[in-house]
Amino acid sequence: MTVLKQLLYAILLGKYDETSKQIKGNDLSNEEKKVIYKKSFKETNDKLSALFSKEEINTINALLKEQNKKKNKS
Repeated sequence: MTVLKQLLYAILLGKYDETSKQIKGNDLSNEEKKVIYKKSFKETNDKLSALFSKEEINTINALLKEQNKKKNKS
């Protein structure tokens, strides 16, 4: 695995881990969850912008969105 792939993996894993810790078991409203997701998205994009171009980040986000749609259909 290349260094960039490892960094991308670490950033995304950290995002999902942190978001999960903030949401699961805390009986939050949908609005509160939305705030956490938006903050997480921004923080992740900020980290990614240090490594990738804007176009690459858009591609990464599109792939993640597609993957999440597939996951939710299951």
